Parts: sequence; structure tokens; C-alpha cells
Amino acid sequence: MTELSLARPMAVDRSQLPLVMGTPIPKCLVDRETLRIVEANGAAEALYGYSREEFLQLRLDDLYRPEAREALRWRFLREQPEQSRVGLLQHVCKGGRVIDVDVTRQIVLFEGRPCSLAFIVDRTAHVRAIRELGRSEALFRALTENAIEMMVVLDADGIITFVPEFTRPVLGYAPADVTGRPVVDFIHPDDRAAVQGFFDDARALPDEHPTVGMRVRRPDGEWLFIQATGTNLLAHPDVRGIVATLRDVTEHHRNAECLTRAARQDALTGLPNRLAFHELLVDVVAGARPERPAALLLVDFDNFNAINDSVGHPAGDALLRAVASTLRQALGDDPLIARLDGDEFAVLLERATDQEARIVAERAREAIGGLRLREGAYAFAPSVSVGAAVIDGGLSPVAIASLADAALAAAKSLGKNRTVCYHSFTEREAALTDASQWAVRLKDALRDGSMELHFQPIVDLADESVAAFEALLRFRLADGSLAPPGPAIRAGERFGLASAVDEWVIGAALEQLLQCPAVRVAVNLSGATLGDTLALDRIFAALLAAPVEPSRLQFEITETAALQDLPSARAWIDNLAQRGYRFALDDFGTGFCSFEYVRSLPIEQIKIDGSFIHASRSDPAAVALVEAITAMAHSLGKRVVAECVEDAATAAWLRSAGVDAGQGFFWGRPAPFAAEPAGLARLDEICLVA
Repeated sequence: MTELSLARPMAVDRSQLPLVMGTPIPKCLVDRETLRIVEANGAAEALYGYSREEFLQLRLDDLYRPEAREALRWRFLREQPEQSRVGLLQHVCKGGRVIDVDVTRQIVLFEGRPCSLAFIVDRTAHVRAIRELGRSEALFRALTENAIEMMVVLDADGIITFVPEFTRPVLGYAPADVTGRPVVDFIHPDDRAAVQGFFDDARALPDEHPTVGMRVRRPDGEWLFIQATGTNLLAHPDVRGIVATLRDVTEHHRNAECLTRAARQDALTGLPNRLAFHELLVDVVAGARPERPAALLLVDFDNFNAINDSVGHPAGDALLRAVASTLRQALGDDPLIARLDGDEFAVLLERATDQEARIVAERAREAIGGLRLREGAYAFAPSVSVGAAVIDGGLSPVAIASLADAALAAAKSLGKNRTVCYHSFTEREAALTDASQWAVRLKDALRDGSMELHFQPIVDLADESVAAFEALLRFRLADGSLAPPGPAIRAGERFGLASAVDEWVIGAALEQLLQCPAVRVAVNLSGATLGDTLALDRIFAALLAAPVEPSRLQFEITETAALQDLPSARAWIDNLAQRGYRFALDDFGTGFCSFEYVRSLPIEQIKIDGSFIHASRSDPAAVALVEAITAMAHSLGKRVVAECVEDAATAAWLRSAGVDAGQGFFWGRPAPFAAEPAGLARLDEICLVA
């Protein structure tokens, strides 16, 4: 798995300032463009004598002596690693007092602007002691043994000649264990070149105080982060060495790493967040080529808000954590997985063709679709849509993200719970054109009547009598052939025609009921219609005008629509239910509905989604789920219908499980009443139009 780079500036907003500034170490936050001090903590106020309000009126230059401002400003702002030592400086306090300070700065982004976060240590007493050192070796040792800062003395060859005893608790070594050994023996291999440069500078520049950050190994193997400042006393007769003042910054380094990671990590799932993901996307796009493509997948819940609305945000958070874990288990360590916003996740495949991207997308979709979570009386069976974009170096990161987002929107418009993959915006436009063409055909069909209803029997399992017929929409093309309804239905949902289609279907079903007085018919009602009060009013008027017994017409509402759109249509449904019209919950088990919610609805029937019936042939969990749904529905006084029954063995098992009715090819394919559906000769109450 590709590691996320932590070398980019950490982003800090105003709400995080108390955490960033709230330490006993003096800190100032300086705008790198204007050199204005934009924040200072209480420790800095105590050190410099300025109040916070006075600090915010100062520039960085105001803390330097006039003759040193240009050089020191360059030293502070020069290009260096994100976190680095500026070195030993002289600052001017309020009132003109001059102090020696050791400054480390970290580059951050504060409210989108580049700033330097300065960590300041007052070394005035120490520097003056070093400068005045030297009347005797005894005085030198007395000073070092009682110093606040750790010290080590090196000869001209980098050999340790003196270490005070008080360094032992931090570094872990007795003076006798290290004296006479090269200092590089204790330095991390990756830091030795920097330490050598520090040592060379200290030898060559007696009046300078070079600094270096390094990792020092303790006897127990732990690596400490140490910052050293060097003073050249090789010419001093009693010292004859380089005095390195050491400061243990291990805790600060770890805190900085935690802050940096926190800025790039989603707190809920532990996955990389949008910022970290975008940074890696930039790198992957830069390295992708037509012969070595990559892919971006956007994974988004279908109707996630239903969870938060029905059982609250804690349940939604639990599901998001479960999905993060599921994606890790299903996809492994190779792809980078991130949570972008809310219920949207992203997967970045650094090497993947379009076919490989589709395979990974389907694996992710199926893994999430296999989750079954419970929250009290609520049962959740989530589904996701996936939008994929192939990366071949031809589009910018922003364009790739937009292309994947367009593919995700297409997957949603095509009915959700599916994957759409785009290579280019041309392909996206082609998909939009195809959908718009179907929308035109749908409008024409509504006008010229080239739609028709086919009916599939719903069979009572107890005696195999026909309990009702479900009315299913079909489209007749110009050449007389039938077109599958899916593209037209999806285009209708996408272009706002779903309510008009529902009204046509209900009108045609009422006509069929008038012609066949012995049958019952079920029609589907879309979520768009449930949310359209004007459409509901027109349907209500049509029902009142038709001389049809209300109990002969049943409305089937999908589980997703029930959660999203029923609250606004509840009065309409209650009114029809009181008049005798029947309601069923369709595709049960594929969304986020609960039995508590089902209990409160005026529905008589639950239809178990066909995917569970198919899966029951090989999946014991699907068998258990069907049996559990049946038992719980019966406890609420609801009938249960199983969809997609294709053989006698499945029908027999459903009968033994207590399922009340079935629907599927085993009893007949959808067909108009004008031609008796194949396989229905043994069923009664079939109405054939002459």
C-alpha cells in the first residue's frame, strides 16, 4: 500500500489554535508573506513582556535588532524542511532587553495562508555562561554538571571527551560508557550526514552556533529526537572541544506527528481524509500513462440519510465504521481507501485497467451489500453505488474527480446499487445523450400510448390459486418489438417524468380492473410520486372517479421510498387505506427499513426482495433471513410474498417456511391479459380480454 506523504504543511484552523498553542513552551505564529505575528501564547507573553494584543500589532522584524533584521529574516523564511531549526538568535523584548533564544519553526497552513509556527527556548543564561567560561577546567565542569540543558563535549575528530552525569536519565548512558567513543556511534544512520555537516560548521566557524536535529539511540534501542546547538571552544585551553548543547524534543516531535496525521485522517473511521487523498491523487495522476493506467472509485451509500433520520447519527456512524472495516477486508492493502465526506468513500488503484477497476468496484459493492446491521428494532441492509474513472494522464486531478463523480451520478440515476465506469467526458456525454433520448421516447409514449401493461400472477402458496396480478410496464417500439422498461424508467426518474408514468400506469390498471371484475391488481408507486403532492391529488381524483372496488387495487411501495417519501404522503395513504385500498412494501430487505416502522404503516403485505430468494439456494444466511422476515411479519399481522420464485423446490421450501404467496417465472412470465401467460393453465380466475 502506498504511504501517504507527511511532508506537506499541516492545515490548522482557528478552532485548533488552543491545542496547537497551549503548551508551556513560548510559541508565535507568523504569516510568512506579511511577517505579521498572528498569534502568541501565554508563555511568549511572559518571555517577551508583550501582551497578546501588543504581539498582534508586531511584525517578525520587530523582535530583531535593527542591524540584524535582514539576515535574520532570511534565515527564518528560507526554504527548509517543513519542520527545522532556525538556530540560536538574539531577540529584543519589550523595553529593549536582549535575549538569546533557540528557535525551531514548523510550516503550517493557518486558514489557508502559509505561516511559520515558532517554538522558542530562552537560552540567555546558558549562552552567557558559555561565553564567560574558561578560567579553569574545574569551573567548566562545575557549570556543565549544574546546567539545565544537557551537554556533550567533542574533540576535533568528533570523539566524546566529556558528558555530565545528569544526562544519564535522558540519554541512558553513564559518562564512562560513552567517553572516548565517536559520537556517530549513537546517531541514526540517516542522520549522520547532517551531524557531520553540523560538526564541520562548528569547527570552521568559531563565531557561529550551528544547529542540527538528529535521532540518538538509547541503550534500550529507543530513538530520541534531539536538537543540538554547537559552540566552538577548541581554542580554549581548558576545554579544547566543541560544546554541543542538547535538547530532548522527542515529545514535541511526536505531538507534531500526531497533529499532522490528525489533519490528514478521518477521526471516525481512521481512514485518510479528503486532504490526504487528494494529495496522493495528484501523485498518481502525474505518474499515470495510457499504457499504465490507474483508476479512481467513488463509493456512495444509497439513501444513507434514512438511517440518521430513523435511528439517529450514532447508528449511522456505526455503519460508516463497519463499511470502512469491510472495505479494508475486501480490498486488502494495495488500494488506498479514504473517507471523503459524510457517506462517501474513495478508492485509488495505482495500477488498474478499466476491467480491473470494475472488478474491484463490484467487490467493494458486494462486500458492503453483504452487511447486516441491527439497531434496536431496526435492521439495516445497506447498498452503495460506485462511480469509476480511468486515469491515463490525460486529465488533471480535478477533472478526474469530476469524471468519477459524474459516473457516480449516472450509477445513481440508473437505479442505484451498481457501478458505472467512465474513460472520458465524451463517454459521459454519450451516456447523458442516451438517457435524454429515452426521456424523449418516454414523453412520446405517454402521448401516443405506445406503453402497455403486462401482468404477472401472485400465487397463494397454500392452494396455488391466483391471489392477484402485478402490473408491469412495457414499451412497444416502432418495429413492434418490446423494449425492456429499465432505461425508460431510469430516464423518467432522472428527467422528472416518474410521476407522469405512475399516473398512466394507475389509469391503465383501473381500465383493466373494469374489464376483468374478478381479479386484483398491484401497481408500483415511485418515491417521486409519493413526494409530489399534485400528482397524489390527481391520482386520488382518478380513483374516486373509477367505479372499482378499492380492495381490488394494491399499491406497492419500495422500502427505500417508504423511508424517504412516505412521511410527506402519510395522510394520503391513510385516507386511501381507510377507503379500502391496499398497500404492500416492495423489495423488502434491500434498504434500511425496520419492523417497527412497518408496524406503524397501513400495509397488509411485505414482499421479500428476489435477491434473497436467489441466494437461498446456496447461502444459509439468506435462508435464515427469509425465515426471520416471515416470522416477524406474521407477528405484526402482515402477509409475506416471495419474489423471483423460479422452480418447484424453491416454492416448496417457501411454503414450509410459512411464506404466504409467491411470484416468479415458475408460475408465469409477465404478459398482457389478451394472451394467456404460459404455465397458467392450471390457475383459475384468469381474465382474458377478447
